[in-house]
Amino acid sequence: LSGCRMNATALPPRPGRSILTLACLAVAAAGCNREPDRLPTFPVTGVVLVNGQPVPGVMVGLHPDDPAAVRDLCPVGYTDQQGTFRVSTYGHEDGAPEGAYKVTLFREKLKKAADGEQEGTGQNALPARYADPHKTPLSVRVTPPSGGDLGRVQI
Repeated sequence: LSGCRMNATALPPRPGRSILTLACLAVAAAGCNREPDRLPTFPVTGVVLVNGQPVPGVMVGLHPDDPAAVRDLCPVGYTDQQGTFRVSTYGHEDGAPEGAYKVTLFREKLKKAADGEQEGTGQNALPARYADPHKTPLSVRVTPPSGGDLGRVQI
């Protein structure tokens, strides 16, 4: 489950993308000399709910059970205002390669900054087990042509 590379161009443009997210992307991209040959991708979707309510701004990460099978790619997506997400691997919302994945969730805790704006703390607002690919209870199998649907993820 380790050694995944995230493709920053696959992420939607987000004003205020957290320093933690950018640091994760930088670490994930370290050592990459070339873009791997693209594998076919298939849609991966779902909805994240906390106490029955949709949660925006959750980073949804897919960590392959067999990293070698998908060339160490880690598809990722973000929930919108309705808690809905679509995963990206090579480009915006293009899906994920075929395979089995552990699913992680991370939503940064926010605090009010001195200027009154919200800023990230670097801490997960969701239970810690959801951010760890070795402890998360969530998984998805992506199969052609339909892809994978996590449905409604209740936390």
